[in-house]
Amino acid sequence: MKLGNIKKVIVSILSITTVLSFSGCDLVEKTPEAKEKTVVAKVNKEKITKGEFDKKYNMQVGQIEAMYGVKVSENAQMKDYVEKMKPQILDNMITETVALQKANELKVVPEDKELNEEIDKKYKETETKLGGTEKFNEFLKSMNVASDYYKGMIKNSIIFDKLYAKVTSDVVITDTDISNYYHTNIYDFTEKPNKMTVSHILCETEDEAKKVADEINKGMKFEDAAKKYSKDPSVAQNNGNLGEVYYSNKANPNKYDQDFLNGAINAELNKVTKPIKSSYGFHLILVTKRETYPAKPIESVKNDIKTELTQTKKDEKFQSQLKEWKDKSKITRYEDRLK
Repeated sequence: MKLGNIKKVIVSILSITTVLSFSGCDLVEKTPEAKEKTVVAKVNKEKITKGEFDKKYNMQVGQIEAMYGVKVSENAQMKDYVEKMKPQILDNMITETVALQKANELKVVPEDKELNEEIDKKYKETETKLGGTEKFNEFLKSMNVASDYYKGMIKNSIIFDKLYAKVTSDVVITDTDISNYYHTNIYDFTEKPNKMTVSHILCETEDEAKKVADEINKGMKFEDAAKKYSKDPSVAQNNGNLGEVYYSNKANPNKYDQDFLNGAINAELNKVTKPIKSSYGFHLILVTKRETYPAKPIESVKNDIKTELTQTKKDEKFQSQLKEWKDKSKITRYEDRLK
């Protein structure tokens, strides 16, 4: 349903009943109030209106404008980008609605007095962090958010936290879980980050990589082969030399394909590897320098690992449960009404 500049249609020859039957189509221009009440989705028996959607959408636009310092309405690329965001924003609202419905069903929503006190507390905390009422109001205005709407967001976040705690209350991390994670990710726990100097040549197929390797074995310099054959777009700037690469992807500013990283870690120093398959193709890897350090004792990192695994496992369980609830819900989307 078009919600923009819709031309009025002369329907004087039609009966009132006929006019009403057409009001759900594009032939009658709706008032702003009617547009706000237009249903853009149904979640079980609950409706999400265009007015509710617009508030969420305008907030997202405000965040983007604040982040990039540009008016979306004056930038064609940004305007197209946020337009494409609309279905995802609606889907997020549907997910939130499902979660709130389940929170009520599971009776985890606090009593009004407790809930309002918590909302006021969090609201004032945020106000203080941003430098007082005036600056906080300026912030809300820049985000296209009214204070009452922001309080509603705080309310929902409190309820989501209660629901999350309920769903994930039985998550347990064992010593075996901790040990397995420690040994699988041992390079995350060295005294200092292990690192190496890595060059590579990216080829589309294993046969191509073998042919390049043959040329290198016959005397062609690795960097010359990289300039001539590598499909990595960065080769024009670096001749295939990636510089320092950390064993742990957590330490790498640019995350590497794990198969590529493992190939580099296991490479013999100053010797070109056999073709290493990754999600990008096949690599010939040359490691010319390494700095390695011993791993910290497991007992010294046990609590950190437990905290990380607990959070990961809780997130996975909650997302899985949320997906199950959503799949079982009766959901109808009217994305054509988002325009």
